[in-house]
Amino acid sequence: MKHLRLFTTSALTILIALLPMSADSKARSATAKEITGLTRANLLPAAQDPCQKIIDAIESLEQKKLELQDELNGASGLEITILQKRIAALNLRLKNERAALIRCQEHPPIHNPPLPTLSATLTVPVDGIVAVTDNSNAKGPFTNKKEVVIPLIFDFDRKTATVFPLINIELGSVTIQQLTGITATFDKPTGALDVPARFRILTSFGGAVLDFPFPGLTTESGLAVGPFRPTGMRMDGAGKITLSGASTTTDNFLFGSTHVQVTITGVISPLP
Repeated sequence: MKHLRLFTTSALTILIALLPMSADSKARSATAKEITGLTRANLLPAAQDPCQKIIDAIESLEQKKLELQDELNGASGLEITILQKRIAALNLRLKNERAALIRCQEHPPIHNPPLPTLSATLTVPVDGIVAVTDNSNAKGPFTNKKEVVIPLIFDFDRKTATVFPLINIELGSVTIQQLTGITATFDKPTGALDVPARFRILTSFGGAVLDFPFPGLTTESGLAVGPFRPTGMRMDGAGKITLSGASTTTDNFLFGSTHVQVTITGVISPLP
C-alpha cells in the first residue's frame, strides 16, 4: 500500500484514505460519499427530527423483544407460554409505533415556539371606574378623579392574566385596596375576560371587605347581587374593555349587607 499523506487528523479522512488503492476510483469515491453521508446523518441532533420520540420508542421495544426472545430460548413449560404472550403484545405495540412513525414522517408535526409572557396595562381614564351601592347613606356614584393604570401580565398562551403588583384605587373619599393576588381568565378569540378579586374598601366609617367570586369583574353577565345585574363589554380590536361585577360588603356592621356594583372601562395595551 502506498504511503499515506495525512492532510487532516479527522477520523473520517483517515478512514477514506485507508480504502484499498487497487479499488476502482469511482467505487472508492462512491464509498467515501456513503461514509460521509452516514457520518453527517449521525451528527444531526435528535431534536431536529420531529419523529424522534417515536423512533426512540421503537428502539426501546425492539430491545425488550430481544431480551424476551433470549429468555424464551432457555424457558420451559408455562414460562414459554407467558413469554410468547409478552412477545406477541410487544409485536402489536411495535406495529402501532411503526404505523405512527410512517404517519409522522409523511405529515411531520409543526411545533410553534411558545409565546413569551406579555406585560400590558389596563389604563382607565378619569371617571372610568364607577361604584354604586344600595345603601341610602352612601349610594354613590363614586368615581376615580385620576387616571388609573392597572398592570397585567399575560401568560404564554394568553389564557390567563395576573394583576401584579397589588393596586390601590381612590374613588373620591373611598379607597379600594386589592387584598390578594388576582389571576384572570382570558379568551383571546372573543376578548372575554373574567377577573375574580377580593378588595378592602376604606371609608371614613371604617373598612369592609368586598369579594367578587368567579366570574368576578367580567366582560360577560356577572352574578346578580341585590338590585344589581352587572354586564360588561368584551375587549374590541382597539383594546377597549368594560368589566363589571357586584358583591356584598362584609366585616363592617355599619355597612351591614350593602350591595355594591363596580364597573371599570378602559383600554388594554399592548393587545394580548
